[in-house]
Amino acid sequence: MARIYPEKLDAAPTSERVVHRALSQLSDEYLVVHGARWIGRPSRGDRVRDGEADFVVAHPDLGVLVLEVKGGRISLDSATGSWESLDRQGDSHRISDPFAQAMVSKHLLINKLREHVGWPRRRVSFGHGVCFPDVQVEGSLKPDAPRELILDASDLDDIEGGLRRLFRFFDDDGPPGERGVGTVASLLAPTFTLRRSLGDQIRSEKRELIRLTEQQVQAFDLLRGHRRAIVQGCAGSGKTVLATEKARQLSDEGLRVLLLCYNKRLARRLAADVEDCVNVTANNFHSLAMATIKRAELELDWDVDAQELWDRQVPERLVDAIVATEERYDAVVVDEGQDFAASWWSPIQWLLEDEEDGIVYIFMDNNQRLYDRSRELPIDSEPFSLTLNCRNTRHIHDFVKSFFSGESVPQVDGPVGRPVEIIRCRDSSDLGPAVLAKFQRLFGREKVDLGDVIVLTGHGARRSQLNGLQGEGFRIEVGPRKKKCVELESIYGFKGLERPIVALADLEDLDEDRIDRLMYVGASRAQSHLLVFAPEGLVLPAM
Repeated sequence: MARIYPEKLDAAPTSERVVHRALSQLSDEYLVVHGARWIGRPSRGDRVRDGEADFVVAHPDLGVLVLEVKGGRISLDSATGSWESLDRQGDSHRISDPFAQAMVSKHLLINKLREHVGWPRRRVSFGHGVCFPDVQVEGSLKPDAPRELILDASDLDDIEGGLRRLFRFFDDDGPPGERGVGTVASLLAPTFTLRRSLGDQIRSEKRELIRLTEQQVQAFDLLRGHRRAIVQGCAGSGKTVLATEKARQLSDEGLRVLLLCYNKRLARRLAADVEDCVNVTANNFHSLAMATIKRAELELDWDVDAQELWDRQVPERLVDAIVATEERYDAVVVDEGQDFAASWWSPIQWLLEDEEDGIVYIFMDNNQRLYDRSRELPIDSEPFSLTLNCRNTRHIHDFVKSFFSGESVPQVDGPVGRPVEIIRCRDSSDLGPAVLAKFQRLFGREKVDLGDVIVLTGHGARRSQLNGLQGEGFRIEVGPRKKKCVELESIYGFKGLERPIVALADLEDLDEDRIDRLMYVGASRAQSHLLVFAPEGLVLPAM
C-alpha cells in the first residue's frame, strides 16, 4: 500500500475520494499527499504565491507529480477558453483550466522545495497532470493538454501504468531519491514527536517519547495552510513546543524566521532548542529592540518612566532602527503573545520582508497575562483553541484549574500523580524551616535530583529570605543551575518554562488583582509534583 496522507478521506468531493482509493493501491515506494498546501516565500516587489494541489505523488526513482482532479462530465469551449463540469444532477459548473492550475502548482512547489534544506541540489524530474475520474478521454484536448497528461476513468483500473506514462513524459531530469521523497513528505505531511519528562516517577520516565495530542496535530496542520493565525491554549497545552516546531519547519523550508517571546529566560531556552537551525533567530522583545536600536545608533530618553519607555518610545525608535538597518524576516513566530503591548505589533510587522502578507503566528494564554497591557493583535481571525493539558499530573491540573478563568475549561491527559502539598506557614519565620524540612525528605528518602526542583517566589528572587538558605547537602540560590544548589527564581522569570518539581513560596502580600494569575502561572510550571508554602491568610480555591 502507498504511503498516503491522510489514509482515510471522508470529507472530500466524491471525485477526489475515487482517485484517493485508486492511489492507495500503489506500492509503498510511492508517497501520496492529498490536499497538499504550502506557503510561498515573500519577496520584495513580487506578489506572494501560496500553493495547493489536489494530489502530490512522489517516487524515489521516477520523480514528483502534481495532480489536479476534476469530476463530472467535462467540456471545453475552445472559442472562449472556458471549462465546465456537469454534475450528476445535471447542473453545470464553471471551472478553472485544470491544466493551467496543475502547471502553476507544479512550479510553485518546485520553487518551495528548492528552498528546503533537504531538497537535492540538482534538477529533479517534476511533472503535472489532470485526472478526470468520471469520463474517458480518447485523445489530446489541446496543445497544452496532450493525452499523456490525462488520467481518466479507464486509467484508474491501472493507476500505476497511468502514472508511469506521466513520469515518462517529464523524465528529462534525475530522480529525487529517498531523501527527496522524504523532503516532500516533511513539507506537505509533517509529523514529529517530542521528548520530555512526564509523571511522578521522574527519572524512570525521563526522555520518554510522547506523541502529540490530536489537538496539537490539528493546530500544526492549521498553521500549514494559513499565513497568519492565533493559537490560544491553557498552560501545559504545548504552545511553546508548537511555536518552536513551527519555526524549525519554516526554517527547513528556507524561510528566515524570528522566534520571539517576552521572557528573557524562555528566549534562552528557545535559542538553545533551535541552535541547529541556520534560518531561525530566537530572542525576547526587549533584547531584540535594544540591540536593533543600538545597531542603528539611535538614542533613547532614559529619564521617562518604564511604561512610557517601553509602550511608546521604544516601539517608535525600533521602527526607525528597522528602516535604518534593513533587518527583515520572512516569518515571525511569537510565544507569550498575551504579554506583548499593543504598540509592539507595529515594529514586529515592520520586521517582515512583506509587511502585508508576511507570515505571523501568535501563541498565547490569557490566563498567563501577568502584565496589564492592551492586547490588540494584528490578526483578525478567530484563534485556534488548545484545551488539553499534557504537561501536568491530574492532581496538579485540578489545582491549577481552580485559578483558571475562561470559557473553555482545560482538560487533562496525564497520570494521576501525587496530591498537591499545601504547607501552611504562620509567618515569614516559619518559611525557611518548612522548606528545608520538605527538601531534606525529597533529596534523602525520595532520592530526587536537585536539578529537578525549583523554588518560585511571588516576589523578587534576590530579595527572598530563601536566597542562600543552606540545607544538608544543598543550598538554595538565585541563578543558573549549579552543583549542589536548588535554583530560586521568580514566578515572572520562569514563565513559559517547566520543572518536574516546583515549590511556590513568598506568597504573602501579593496584589489581590494578580494573585490568581500568579498562582495559575506558578503552579502550572510543575510537571510531577507541586509544593505550596502558603501563609495562613492565602485563600486557595482548590483546597
